[in-house]
Amino acid sequence: RETQLGVDEAVKLASEVADALHYAHEQGVIHRDIKPENILLANGRPMVADFGIALAVSAAAGGRMTETGLSLGTPHYMSPEQATAEKEITRRSDVYSLASVLYEMLSGSPPHVGSSAQQIIMKIITEQPAQVTALRKSVPPHVAAAVAKALEKLPADRFDSADAFAKALADRSFANSTAASAYGVSASSSNAPSRTAFRAAVGVAALSLATTLTLVLWPDPEPQVRRLVVEFATADATPGNQSLRRFLPTRDGEHFVIVGPDNQLAVRRRDAAEYRALPGTAGAGHPFESPDGQHIGFLVSAGSRIATVPLAGGPVTVVSDSGTGVWGATWSADGYIYASSNSPTTVGLVRTLARGGGTLERVTTITATDGVQNSHLFPVALPDGRGILFTSLRGTNAAESQIAVTVPGSGTVRLLTPGTSARYLKSGHLLILSATGSLLVAPFDLKSLELLGTPVPVISGAIPTSPFEGDGEMHVTDAGTLYYQSGARSTGVDPVWVSRTGVESPAIPGWRGAFGPLALSPDGSRVAYSDDAGGQSRIWLASLDGRGAPTLFEREGSLNIRPSWTADGRSLAWISNRSGTNTVLVRRVDGQETARPLLPASITMPVWEVSFPRTGPWVLYRVEANASDLYAIRLGVDTVPLALRTTNAIERQPTLSPDGRWLAYISNEDGRSNLYVRPFPNVDAAAWQLTTTGAVSPRWSRDGRELFYVEAAMSTTVAAGEAMMAVPILTGESFAWGRPQRLFSMLPYQAANNSWWWDVSPVDGRFLLLRRQESEQRPQLFMVENFFTELRGKVGR
Repeated sequence: RETQLGVDEAVKLASEVADALHYAHEQGVIHRDIKPENILLANGRPMVADFGIALAVSAAAGGRMTETGLSLGTPHYMSPEQATAEKEITRRSDVYSLASVLYEMLSGSPPHVGSSAQQIIMKIITEQPAQVTALRKSVPPHVAAAVAKALEKLPADRFDSADAFAKALADRSFANSTAASAYGVSASSSNAPSRTAFRAAVGVAALSLATTLTLVLWPDPEPQVRRLVVEFATADATPGNQSLRRFLPTRDGEHFVIVGPDNQLAVRRRDAAEYRALPGTAGAGHPFESPDGQHIGFLVSAGSRIATVPLAGGPVTVVSDSGTGVWGATWSADGYIYASSNSPTTVGLVRTLARGGGTLERVTTITATDGVQNSHLFPVALPDGRGILFTSLRGTNAAESQIAVTVPGSGTVRLLTPGTSARYLKSGHLLILSATGSLLVAPFDLKSLELLGTPVPVISGAIPTSPFEGDGEMHVTDAGTLYYQSGARSTGVDPVWVSRTGVESPAIPGWRGAFGPLALSPDGSRVAYSDDAGGQSRIWLASLDGRGAPTLFEREGSLNIRPSWTADGRSLAWISNRSGTNTVLVRRVDGQETARPLLPASITMPVWEVSFPRTGPWVLYRVEANASDLYAIRLGVDTVPLALRTTNAIERQPTLSPDGRWLAYISNEDGRSNLYVRPFPNVDAAAWQLTTTGAVSPRWSRDGRELFYVEAAMSTTVAAGEAMMAVPILTGESFAWGRPQRLFSMLPYQAANNSWWWDVSPVDGRFLLLRRQESEQRPQLFMVENFFTELRGKVGR
C-alpha cells in the first residue's frame, strides 16, 4: 500500500525475516518462495509463512531439498540458480530472495521487472539491477552494500547465511568490494574477481539456455480449483428463498453486496469482517453493478422503481419511477440501464439513462402467442455494450424458457438455447442455468452473438429458476470465481397445521410431497392441491383424517394448477391449458362427470386464478393479457363479466367476504403489493388500503370478522412471506378495520402472491401450511475458485 517503507523500518523487517530464515536453514529447510505475500505481520513483528513449496519439494526428493532440479518460486524474487533450474539450491537462494524483498521495500519495486515472467527471468540471469542508492539517495552505504552482496549472481559471492546478511545490515562499517563498482559504494578492494565470477555466471546461463527456454516458454501451471461454502452471519443476510437476487459479488471479486435486514443493501470488502449498510436503500432487491464498478443499481418496492447508489456509500439516485414492475435489470457500458417491464404499454425490455432523468424506451416488443403471454426477463449486459442477454419465457413454465439476445435499436431478438438464466464469461463462454438445475457452458462469439457449440454440463445441483422468481444466485467474477446456489426446493414440503400462536403439528404423519397451491374443502375434511412431476402439473385430493393415500384428480394436459372448491363442496375448479390457453375447468369430486369449462366461451383471455364465495352465484377470476385484471360473473345469469379492477397495476387473489359484501384483493398500485378492500359488487364506490409494508394471499375467516394475509417485504413470488397477520374486521352498513396483529413467522413456510399456498380451517381456525424441508430453508451458496480451470478441462480453451 505504501510502496516504499522507511529505511530503518525496512532494515528492521528484513533483519527479523533473516532471523526466521536462519532458524529454518539450521533445521535443513530452504523456503524457496520468499516474497512479500509470504511475510505476515503480527503486532508489528514479521512472520515467515507458507513453507508449502519447501515441504512439497522435500517430499518429492525424499528429503533432499537441494537435488530437485525444479524451478520454483515467484519470478520477481527468484534467485538466478532457481531461474536456470540448478539442481543445487542452497540457503543462499533464500538470501537472494530476501534481498529482493528489501530492495523493493527501499526502492518501491523489485530488482527486476518486466511485462512477463519470461522477461523477468531473463533479466535475473543476465542483467544487474539498478543501484538502490540511485533510486533512493537516503539509503545508507552499508545497507546498499549488503543488498548488493546478497543480490550477486553467483551464490558463492553472496552471504553464506541469512544471519550474516542481517549482521551486515546492522554494521555501518560494512562495505562490499563487489558492490563498490556495481553500486557506487566506496571500497578499497578490487572488484575484478567478482566481474570474473559474473562472466562465469553468464557462461553458465548460456550453457543452460535450452533448459531456461523450456522453463520460460512452458505454460504456467493451472491454478487449483477449490470449492467452498459461503457463510452469512445472520439468516437475514442468507440468499435464497427470496423473490429477487440478494447476493452480488463485484466483478473484480473485491466486494460482496447483499440485501440484508429490512431489505437494505449492505456491502463489505472481501477481506473485511463486517458488512456496512448503504443508507437510503430500504426495500431494495436484485442488486446489479455499474460498468466501472463504482455504483450499485437496485430495484425498489418489488421492481416499481430503479435506483443507484455509490458502492462506497452516498446519495441514492432514482433512475426511473415509472412503476413498470420490472423483473431484473442490468447496467450496460452504453450508458443505459436495461430492465424487464410488464407494463401494458412497454411490455418487454425497456431502457433508461443510467444517470437518470430520461424516459423509458422500449427495446423489445412481445405479444401473446396462442393465447399465452410471453415475457422478456432478467437482462444481462454484454461487454462494451454489444448487446443484452435475457430470458424469453412463454407463459410460466420454466421448461419452455429460452436464452435470447438482442442488440438495442435493432428490433430483433435471437433465441440461443433453452435455459432460465445466463451470464457471459470473460473466457468467451456463456454460463447457462437450466430449468432442471444444471449449469452448462458453451462458447459464445461476441461479434456475431452466436453460440459456437452445444452447451456442455459442468455443474449439477444448482437451484433451478422458477418463472418470475429472479434469475438465481449465479455469478462469475472476471478472475473466474463462480458463485451458485444449491440445496433449495429439492424434494418438497411437509403439510402441517399451525395454530394462531405458531404451535405446529403434522397434518397427516408421513405425508410428504412436492405440493403446490392448495385449498381446503368447505367442511374442512379434505384438501385439494397441485404438484409438478417432470414438467406436468396435476391436481390431487387428500383426506385430512389420515385414511387412505392421496388420489389423483386430474392429469390431462401439461398444466393443472390452483384448485378452488365450489361453495357446496361437491365440485372442484382449476386452471388448465388442455385447450391451448389457460381456462377454468370444473367437475364433481365424486367422479360422476367429466371436466367441463366453467366460464362462458366468450371469455377468451387466459385465466390464472378462480375463487368461489361461500354463498351466492358469483365466480371471481383473474386474467392476464398485457396486465393482471380482476373480473366477476354470475354463472347462468350474466353473459358479460363485471370488471372489478382493470388498471395498469397488477391485481390478483380476489376473495369475497362470507356475506358477499366486501372484496379483498392484492394490488401493487402504490408501487408494491398491498392489501385492499372494496365494496362488492359496486367496487368503485369506495376503497381502503389495509397495508403499506407488503402483503400477499388474503383469506377471510369463516365468520368474516378477520382478514388473514401474509406480510411479505419482497412480495412478488414464492417464499416471500415474513409473517402471518390477522386484521380485525367490523362490517355492517360500512367497513372498518383494526390494527393488524402478527400471529407467527412465515419464514419456514411457502407463501406466494400469485396463488394461495395455505388455507385456514373452517372448523377450528388453524392454518394448513406447507413447511419447507430443512434443505429448502437454508440453501447453500457455493464458491468455486479458478472456475476457468475447470472449464478448460471440460470445454477447452
